[in-house]
Amino acid sequence: MRKPPILWILVVFLLPALGGAQSTDLWIAASAHAAGGYNSNWRTDVWVYNPGTAQAGVSIYFLQSGLDQSGANLARPAATVNVPAGNQAELGDILKTVFSLDAASGALYFSSSQPLKVVSRTYNKLDTGEFGQFIGSQAASAALTQSRLVGATGNAAFRTNMGLVNPSRTSSSSVTLNFLTRAGQQAQTATIQMPPFTQIQYSDIFATYGLSPQENMTVVDTATSPVFGYLSVVDNLTNDPIFVPGLP
Repeated sequence: MRKPPILWILVVFLLPALGGAQSTDLWIAASAHAAGGYNSNWRTDVWVYNPGTAQAGVSIYFLQSGLDQSGANLARPAATVNVPAGNQAELGDILKTVFSLDAASGALYFSSSQPLKVVSRTYNKLDTGEFGQFIGSQAASAALTQSRLVGATGNAAFRTNMGLVNPSRTSSSSVTLNFLTRAGQQAQTATIQMPPFTQIQYSDIFATYGLSPQENMTVVDTATSPVFGYLSVVDNLTNDPIFVPGLP
């Protein structure tokens, strides 16, 4: 009988191990329990779903916004949540209820030895009602060294916030931002130095970077170490937001 090639022997033995080694490393780039511009009042709810057949232990890390927060973010202990098999955990107003924070914003990182699904909603909470934006999770491997943030608008009706996340625990990232008009002309450029494990959000990038009022700008971010980038375009009258993740 012909002996099977050694490669197939390795595949047969390794496949079960590889299948059992599935894990979760997911990022939500923005979250908040904080007041914002135009009398807004932001909150974030998170849902963690466990599709598996065993209870999943989840470690949740919070990266408080600010380029000076690297040390604090690395030192902050993770919150832990157990999610039953085939069930979900709803973490309403997560920064307040899980991390006991009264005025903070930043990124969330979810880690587990088992596969999970994570989604979130960040919304303007008022006595008269709510307006919110869906923010999905992204795998750690989805961070990019170049991405395009499209649809930035700054005028009397809308403002645009921009955020960046450096998910690395060890590497800094130098991020160059190129602001392009809807016609593709460069309007401004800037460079940001992001220490490890940091998130930064700039409110109203048109005011921050001295851009003239206009619609549908693109921000191209080019980084020396992979980062997540996003825009949040907000209606100035209602504070109704839309979340725009970075595109490859």
